[in-house]
Amino acid sequence: FLKTMKNIKFLAGLFLIITAFASCDVEPIDSAIDLDDFENPTGGPAVFKADFSGSTWTATTTQAVVAGNYIQLVGAKANGDSFAFLIEGTAVGTYPANTNILAFTPAGSTYGYWSVNVANATENTGSIAITNINTAAKTISGTFSFKGYWSDTDNTSIIPVQFTNGVFTNIPYIIQVETGDTFFAKVGGVEFVDTDILTAVTTIIGRFPRMDKYCC
Repeated sequence: FLKTMKNIKFLAGLFLIITAFASCDVEPIDSAIDLDDFENPTGGPAVFKADFSGSTWTATTTQAVVAGNYIQLVGAKANGDSFAFLIEGTAVGTYPANTNILAFTPAGSTYGYWSVNVANATENTGSIAITNINTAAKTISGTFSFKGYWSDTDNTSIIPVQFTNGVFTNIPYIIQVETGDTFFAKVGGVEFVDTDILTAVTTIIGRFPRMDKYCC
């Protein structure tokens, strides 16, 4: 249980970065990264969709990043709705939803439906499967389904939502290369050992944060 909660809190901290990434323009710190790389080089369609609340939701834009030991996936619509996933792993396989972060954020909301039940962190809320990573075309595909709990735990009136038949196919990804940067800190007198370093600088444009810099 403690390990599960530790993973959730750690991933949730990182997830704040990609939720900004989901609804904003991105300008990478590394000038060698060309954002046009997000265009599918094979010319095949990138698809990101899921069923919930009696209808099928389909993204109009998609993005993915492989950074350190994480895969970040985003599917968004022009109105601001977005799915954003943070997966601890970079290989084909099935990952449990409750120890990673799968979330859907409705347009205009600072809260969303997350794949973690804070009242019972060990609950099996679903999974995400990475079924293919095409390293030549730099695309990633998979499936997902999860039970999403409203992230504002002070509001208990919003019932969970079941997201089913989730599919992401041929989502173009870029690789965020490690910079060799270092981070040192002690927590309670014990040295904190980092595995990934991610930073972001954001400014507010209207209701949405814009990520001006993104690196790891």
